[in-house]
Amino acid sequence: MVWRIPGRLLWAVGIGVAAWFISMRTGRVSTVDGVVVECATLDWAKILLGALVIALAVDGARHACARRRSLSWRVSAMLAALLVVNGIVLVLTGFDVILRACG
Repeated sequence: MVWRIPGRLLWAVGIGVAAWFISMRTGRVSTVDGVVVECATLDWAKILLGALVIALAVDGARHACARRRSLSWRVSAMLAALLVVNGIVLVLTGFDVILRACG
């Protein structure tokens, strides 16, 4: 059986994997007597690429579910759900909410 996965989802997979290896970080660290007291960073690449992954995944799922061909739309919907979760984690990492760069 040939899986007919929309190209948007395949692009989202590629971008979602690559986004974990791309970083464009800005930040600010404040120290007092050599001790870090405040640290704030933003990773613009993860924020933008995570949002792009979410947009491509939602659009790909919408496109796949509109066709409803046998089993492939279910696989596409599950893949899109995983990609949305990946995009959310990327955006939260970019805003330094989880997987903090400063520790």
